[in-house]
Amino acid sequence: MLYTNNSEKLVGLQELNVKYFEDIDGKMVLSAEMNKWEQVCPCCGEIIDIVHD
Repeated sequence: MLYTNNSEKLVGLQELNVKYFEDIDGKMVLSAEMNKWEQVCPCCGEIIDIVHD
């Protein structure tokens, strides 16, 4: 069976949103962003959705 999103799963890019891509001199150039999600800071234990000091 063929899975269409195998490459996404292989490199962990399921949450990647591609804004645009183009071929420049045989090289693929793309602009992408990922959605934010809450995480626990390993230093202070605070729940955060941005990098903080």
